[in-house]
Amino acid sequence: AMARPIAVVVTGAISAMNRTPRVPNPIVPLMQAADAASKQSDYFSLLAARWHLLTHFTWRQLLPDVNLALFIIGLLAVRYGVFDDPLKHVRMIRGWMIFGVLSWVFYWTVVNQLPDPAIPYLWFGYIAFGLVQEQWLSFFYIGSLVLLLAKWARWTSRLAPIGQAGRMALTNYVFQCVAIDALSSGYGAGLRLTPPVYSACAFALFGIQMTLSVLWLSRYRFGPLEWLWRMLTYWQPVA
Repeated sequence: AMARPIAVVVTGAISAMNRTPRVPNPIVPLMQAADAASKQSDYFSLLAARWHLLTHFTWRQLLPDVNLALFIIGLLAVRYGVFDDPLKHVRMIRGWMIFGVLSWVFYWTVVNQLPDPAIPYLWFGYIAFGLVQEQWLSFFYIGSLVLLLAKWARWTSRLAPIGQAGRMALTNYVFQCVAIDALSSGYGAGLRLTPPVYSACAFALFGIQMTLSVLWLSRYRFGPLEWLWRMLTYWQPVA
């Protein structure tokens, strides 16, 4: 989580010490062009704009970020038995939950409101340095669910469809991307919703995905993209 902010701050500090003129971020106009293309009805123009954006990322965008950090934290939690016996790790789980909420609040009330400094991302580097992320709020959700299931086991069967959706995480992720893009882009429905309606639609979409996941896994061992991924990984058909 710290790799990219550190790289940004170090390179920015070196440029400041050498009095190198500040160069506008070339990614910003490309992102603006992709956003403008998403409002048009021509899908291929949108595809070209997104491809142009994808192929012009700098080396800093290839550095590890918060997604890798979340993956590693989850892997360590599994290895140390946090999910197997949550009641033995209540203090740690509550600590991560509190940290997640405080980090999210601090990010949106302080870090995200700071003015643009002379050196790009300098405020973010000095104050947050990659350790304060809005995504850490997921610790609160995960911790709440884990403690709920540990103390009230009857909820395990009630929430089982969520687990089925998790077994098809890759398929459901791609499904969400395709569905949301088709519903919100100009080439599709072009929907523009208010935040409360967005929340309701998010629950509805996930409900549909849970239902489809339960139906699919009642007949097959893996989701379609999970099956393809395993086949490419082991280079042999998967039953």
